[in-house]
Amino acid sequence: MRAKAPPRADWMQDMESTAKPLPALLSGEINLLDGDRESVSSFMHAFCAEHIAVQGKVVWVDGGNALDPLLLSRMLRSRRCSTRYSLDRVTVARAFTAYQMSSIIEDRLPEKVHEESPSLIMVTALSALFADSDVDGRESRELIRRSMDSLDTLASEGRTVLVSGYDGVSSARRLRARKTKRGLEIRGPGGV
Repeated sequence: MRAKAPPRADWMQDMESTAKPLPALLSGEINLLDGDRESVSSFMHAFCAEHIAVQGKVVWVDGGNALDPLLLSRMLRSRRCSTRYSLDRVTVARAFTAYQMSSIIEDRLPEKVHEESPSLIMVTALSALFADSDVDGRESRELIRRSMDSLDTLASEGRTVLVSGYDGVSSARRLRARKTKRGLEIRGPGGV
């Protein structure tokens, strides 16, 4: 019999009870977070909440409908942040197709980043939209290459970029999220 994933509330308790702080994300390069969907989701929300609480604004390009405002609100409250004030510090653009994702990242994201100067740029489920069978393989590779070039340009300006769900990034700092018996864990280079 296959066990079901725990309810989201259990994941939230794991995030709140984690004694270890989140690893520092490196600015100036793309940080890649991969792992199972629930662990990655929990950590993406935790990174967002941490940046809002400590450092300022976040721009989140959401592919795969990964952003959960209720989970983010709970994480912000656990950090003693005013939810109303904090949620105003997150700019969200949602993409439902590869073309929308590419357009947001290439055309709208650079302008929004220069306008708002966020402390963190997040992109969730990047590869999922480009793997859609409705998009020709060659065209998909070109769209994702251009999107990654745009993200790399933003990172090279000294910005912190966190991407989930894309295995085609060779120069990224890889972080791996997973659920363990002791709770949620994140690992990276050097055993973070």
